[in-house]
Amino acid sequence: MRDDERRDAADLPELLEILGEVSERVGALSLSRRSPAGSEEIEELRERLLFARHLLEGLFALRAEAVPDPEPGIAFEALGPGLRRTLPQRLAAQLEDERNAVTERSLQELSSFAAFGLHARVVELLRLVDWVTKLAAEEARRAAPPTVVSLRHAPRAAAKGSARPAPPDAAPAGRPPEAAPPAPRPAPPAAPREDPGPDLSAYDLRIDEAGERVDVAGASAWFASAAGPRAEGPGLAASFAVAFPGGIALAVATGAESSLGSRLAAVVAARTFCRAAAAGPSDPLAAVRTAQGHLEMLLAALMTAGDSSDALTRVRGTMASDGARRVLAHTRAPDPALRRVPPALACGLVGAIATVSGGRVEAKVVRLGPGTVQARRGGAPSPVPFARSPEPAFLAPGTLGAGGLARAEAVPAVTLARGDALLLATPAVGRGAPSAWTSLATLWPPFPDGLGDGASARKLLDRAARWGVAEPPSFGGPLGIGVLLAR
Repeated sequence: MRDDERRDAADLPELLEILGEVSERVGALSLSRRSPAGSEEIEELRERLLFARHLLEGLFALRAEAVPDPEPGIAFEALGPGLRRTLPQRLAAQLEDERNAVTERSLQELSSFAAFGLHARVVELLRLVDWVTKLAAEEARRAAPPTVVSLRHAPRAAAKGSARPAPPDAAPAGRPPEAAPPAPRPAPPAAPREDPGPDLSAYDLRIDEAGERVDVAGASAWFASAAGPRAEGPGLAASFAVAFPGGIALAVATGAESSLGSRLAAVVAARTFCRAAAAGPSDPLAAVRTAQGHLEMLLAALMTAGDSSDALTRVRGTMASDGARRVLAHTRAPDPALRRVPPALACGLVGAIATVSGGRVEAKVVRLGPGTVQARRGGAPSPVPFARSPEPAFLAPGTLGAGGLARAEAVPAVTLARGDALLLATPAVGRGAPSAWTSLATLWPPFPDGLGDGASARKLLDRAARWGVAEPPSFGGPLGIGVLLAR
């Protein structure tokens, strides 16, 4: 192999590694603070982005292709406070989606579509870096004290033609001099503005808690979530589905009961997995890594949020701010004194990427942590076999979460003919029964063929919650399902 060929093969892993560092640093930025980052950190970020752009534009030149000139995106200055707060995290997530979609091993093999996508994200982030630099410069100018006091506009005499005003220390004739007024006290410095943290309002729109249906040619998917029987407060289950050309991505997540912010983690994990899987349907494990990366960015944003911010208040619940911050720090880097405390933002995830071709559906299934996956093929339902026990690991950010990614397991594609079905469910569906499928079919015999609109999936979970109150062994805990039916 020639030296230039070896260099080409090494460039792509190096580029992807650099872009991974860039996404982490951008995701940790907070535009709510007066200084989002130090000047040295911003310059390092700029250098990495310039190097990435150099590699990509060199690839275009090698292929004799014109260097793309993407249209400038939305003006950052025009963004409102809510959108501005989450801008770095959203741009970092877009870069991660593009990066995780790359399956080639060298720059020479990189498709033009992937190269254009990476180049567009790099150019947009360079624009963000320039804007952050401009914001820092403007803040420095506003904070700088005046260096010259101008006397050009000194007070004039009250009436025209009057004599020159007496000096301030001279008193009128016949009147004793008055005492000089006391010098005004300097105003106390303004308190620094509290970081409001990430905008979590989008995660309040829980279409899974109402039930939803997604259709493509040859397949349909239903997903729904419920708090479960005897639940106090919001439930810990989440489900989601995204249609893409020729297929559907489907996921169900369960927040760990003892983990701080686990309800939010389940929603983030299910949505991110489906969106990443729809963008790159060939690799379900890459979609799991993308979901873990989004939890990492959420953790970084929460750690910089103010004590009274809406974001931290939602996550910590009744826990004191100091205690919540200690758990978040323990999640980032384990604290030996908290070895019995689970990481924050932890959840279990099961996901499937189904593609329709030639009248058949092939579903690639992945699992990390607790969850149930069953398939009905030829009339009889059976569990999809995973080699490992689902209990020891969870999807989570931080050191423990990064180590747990190694326990994510994908099984060979499950082939479904017309009328066959795949069920993803939380462990609470069918707890104490032979299987989740048996529990749902016993509760409602038309399952799953009788499902109609999206609300029908939610009605099924309402039945399960009522049954779980009457017969606790059958359904217990947060309920979430995702059903795929080949048509």
